[in-house]
Amino acid sequence: MKPETFPPNLSGKRKQIALVDAIRYPDPWRESFTGRAEQFRDWRYIAMQVLHRNGGPFRLIAILDNVFDFEKCEILATDADLSREAGHCGTKTVSREIAALEKLGLIVKDVKWNDKAVNGKSVKKVRGRRIRLAIPSDVNGIHIRDL
Repeated sequence: MKPETFPPNLSGKRKQIALVDAIRYPDPWRESFTGRAEQFRDWRYIAMQVLHRNGGPFRLIAILDNVFDFEKCEILATDADLSREAGHCGTKTVSREIAALEKLGLIVKDVKWNDKAVNGKSVKKVRGRRIRLAIPSDVNGIHIRDL
């Protein structure tokens, strides 16, 4: 097949997602585990609509509840951890999808220094990341569940 016969929208390049301002969600988290789980489900309800509207990736949204720390209300999993949880997809795929979720305003990433044991004795500080939930600052056209 020759390039001139390709449909007009197929360029062979990945779709670019425009950067959106994000608002941390929710603030504050509820006290009970059940309340936090409900808030997470509400966030995912919004996130699925944003992803559908913008043609974003759904793979990580499907597994985030498995890696979400409901005590600290954040995700500390590495790309390798997320890759395993998402059916052993590539870590580069996970990295791209995290970047897409951040651009869409669905997550906020922070740098976090973690302690790592070296040879079972000394502790070494290693750079990691903390992922927190967010929503886009503009939610026009997005259905928000009644509280």
